[in-house]
Amino acid sequence: GNGPFKIRFASRKAQAGTRMDLSKILRKTTSETVEIASITQLSEIAPEQEKTQYKYLLWGLLAAAVLMLLFMAKGLLREMNSKA
Repeated sequence: GNGPFKIRFASRKAQAGTRMDLSKILRKTTSETVEIASITQLSEIAPEQEKTQYKYLLWGLLAAAVLMLLFMAKGLLREMNSKA
């Protein structure tokens, strides 16, 4: 449709008159049908097995954090009982 479309880009030099009228370009474009068979895969999909490694790492970190909190709580309880 009609509208105040602007395309801007970065440059080291200040350039005047970089505005484009997109309505002319949009009038010339036509819709295209894309066939799924014509789509090519550009990169490999990660296998499912890689995710399980992170799962065990995260569970290990969680267990270590819980043990550290228990150790800190044990120290605090000893300190509180010695002052009372």
